[in-house]
Amino acid sequence: MVKTSLYLVSLGVKKPDAFDEFATSWWSAVEKMKPMPDEIVICATIGNNCKILEIPLFAKNRTSIVNVNHNETMSAHLNTAVDNCKGKWISWIGIDDLPLENLFSSVETAEKKKCEVILSGIKTTSGQVIFSNWERLAISSNNTVMSNTVCTKNLWEKAGGYPDVYFNDWGFWIHCFSLNPKIYKTQHITMLFNDSETHIRRSGQNNRDKFKAGILEIEKIKSNLNLKSKLRIKIVILIEKLIDRSKILIKIFKSRSNF
Repeated sequence: MVKTSLYLVSLGVKKPDAFDEFATSWWSAVEKMKPMPDEIVICATIGNNCKILEIPLFAKNRTSIVNVNHNETMSAHLNTAVDNCKGKWISWIGIDDLPLENLFSSVETAEKKKCEVILSGIKTTSGQVIFSNWERLAISSNNTVMSNTVCTKNLWEKAGGYPDVYFNDWGFWIHCFSLNPKIYKTQHITMLFNDSETHIRRSGQNNRDKFKAGILEIEKIKSNLNLKSKLRIKIVILIEKLIDRSKILIKIFKSRSNF
C-alpha cells in the first residue's frame, strides 16, 4: 500500500544544469528520511538532462518519472505530478531545498486524529526556524514555509489543485484554508529551505514586477472566497495585529521599568 508520496518538478529545458549542484544533496537527504516516502514522483520536461533524473539505486523501485511539455506552466507541472501520486499523503520538496528525515514522521498520528494537514516547520540555510500556520498563510507574502506542508491528496483534489498563478503554492493553500480542514500541528522541522542570494536570483524571486503581479493574483483569489472564509482571514489578520501591538507594548513597559 502506498501511503506517502514525495513529488517534485524538474524544468531542465528552461534552466539547463541550473540545479545539478543540488541533485546529489537532494537524493542523499531522501535516503536519510525516516520513514522514507513510499513513492517519489518527478514531473520532468521532455529532453530534460538534469541530474535529479539520475535516480540512485535505493530509490529506483519507488520512483517514477512523468514527462511533460516544457511550454506548460509550473502549476500544470505540479498538478500533473500530484495527479500521478498514489499515496494518501503528499508533499512537495523543490530540488534546491532538502527534505529532512522526519517529513512524514507524523502521518500515523495525523491519520488517527483524522486530520488532513500536518503543519510543521522549516529551517533556512541562513539559520532561521519558521513554523507553517494559517496566520502566515492569510497575511504574508512569504509563504514558502507552507509549500512543503504534508497534506492528503484528497485535500488537493477538493481544493482544485494548484491554481495557475505566479504564487501557485500560496494560492493552493488559501483554497485549502477556505475548506477549513482539520490540522495536526507538530514541532518537527521537516525541510531545509535554501534562502541564499544565489537561489533568490536563480528562481526569479527578486523580479519585482512578477512579485507585484503575483500579489494581485492572490488578492483576487481571496476576493473570490466565500463570506465565511473572508471573515476567517479578517479575524486572523486582526489577531496578528493585536499580537504585534502587544509585543510593542511589552517592550515599552520593560524599557520603562528599567529606569
